[in-house]
Amino acid sequence: MSQTVTTEIYLTHGYRDPLTMRASRELKNLWRYRACLPSLVANNLKRRYQRSILGFVWSLLNPLLMMTIMTMVFSVFFKRDPRDFALYIFSGLLPWSYMSSTMIAGCGSIVEAESLLKKLPVSKVVFPLVLGLTETSNFVLSLIALAVFGFAIGLPFHASALALPIAVLPVVVFTLAITIFLSVLTVYFRDIAHIIGVALGGLFYLTPILYPLNAVPEHLRQWYQLNPFYHLINVVRVVISDGRYPTANEWCTAWALAAVALVLGVATYLWRERDIIYRL
Repeated sequence: MSQTVTTEIYLTHGYRDPLTMRASRELKNLWRYRACLPSLVANNLKRRYQRSILGFVWSLLNPLLMMTIMTMVFSVFFKRDPRDFALYIFSGLLPWSYMSSTMIAGCGSIVEAESLLKKLPVSKVVFPLVLGLTETSNFVLSLIALAVFGFAIGLPFHASALALPIAVLPVVVFTLAITIFLSVLTVYFRDIAHIIGVALGGLFYLTPILYPLNAVPEHLRQWYQLNPFYHLINVVRVVISDGRYPTANEWCTAWALAAVALVLGVATYLWRERDIIYRL
């Protein structure tokens, strides 16, 4: 009798369902709660700045101050024009900050929603998506605000910057997908956020953000190009700093990384979705 009950529960929870069926079920759940996403994102943004005097300005001050200090230091070190080098720093630092902060914060998005998940039949992927879309909104607003600031102080503007919305897309897809993957992983290994924080802290200096790739010894450049963050930041950087459109190879590499991350994140979530609630 107990074995029969166990089997029925096992089948009811869909552990044997193919991934396509689970994906269809998740899409239906997301569609059912489609009004939640924009509402929760808007509420997150309001809560973040509601008790702050300067509000959204604080999200600009940190990258702006870092960009100013790093431009002054590294433009002298690499003997570059500070005005041109400011664009180089700006175009690398903002996407890096967006990706790293979203991934670190997103690790605990499902775990922190434990009380809600045990009360409401909402899709679990909503929570990493809400956090990721909140950071994405902040990232887009930061890009616009700092672009206006750069124009005001006379930084050069390239026509290729019009392709920036398209260049940002693979960065956003990659970031959201990895955030979903890490949020599921954190359900089983609660130290993931600390590990990712340390790993990204070291990876920051191994990514050509503060220095150009041609400053790296030639025999080491092939190893730098194995870094996925380099290729994702590169498509943003070339349209802002280099004043050109990404080549077909650069586009394909960035989108291939985004596609692989999307498959990894979605497949991992669908694989463990039914088990997550019992691990919280």
